[in-house]
Amino acid sequence: MKRKLVCAAACLHLMALSSLSQMGKQQDALRGLSSLYVSVDSLDKTVVTDEQLRVQIELRLRRAGILVKQCATDTLCLPQIYVKVVPIPTGDRTMFCLIRMEGNIAVSPVGEPNRRLMATAWLTESSILALKNEYRPVTDEIDRMVDALANDYLAANPKPRQ
Repeated sequence: MKRKLVCAAACLHLMALSSLSQMGKQQDALRGLSSLYVSVDSLDKTVVTDEQLRVQIELRLRRAGILVKQCATDTLCLPQIYVKVVPIPTGDRTMFCLIRMEGNIAVSPVGEPNRRLMATAWLTESSILALKNEYRPVTDEIDRMVDALANDYLAANPKPRQ
C-alpha cells in the first residue's frame, strides 16, 4: 500500500510540472472557440453517472460565462471537453481515482483543408485517493479542473466590455 501511495505522489508531481509548462500554449489553443460540448466517460457508474458529471461540468462552464452546445447522441461534436474518470481500488475502503480532462478541437492536415481530424489542444490530469463510494472528492477535483479550463478559455477569449 505504501509503495502505491509513493508512486501516486510521484505521478502527481510529474503531471503538475507538465501542466505548468504547457499553460500558455493551452490558452492560445482555446482562442476563437465560441462554444464547447461536454463528453464524459466514467468507468464506475455506481455512485455518480456520466449524465450527472456532464450536467455538473456544463453548469460550471455556464456559470463562468462559456456557451455550452448540445449535440445529437453518438455524434462527434467539436470543440469538446472530454472527461474520463478511472477509479482503481487500492484496498478494502479506498480507491485511487485518475481524472483526465481534454479540450479537443477539429484540425486539418497540411495540404488537406477538406479533411478534418480531432486534436487535443488543452489537457490536464489529476489523481486523488478517496474512500470507495465517496465521490465528493472526485467531483470537487473535477470542479477545480473545470475552473482551470474556464480561466484559460476566458483569458484566450475575453468578453468585450459593454
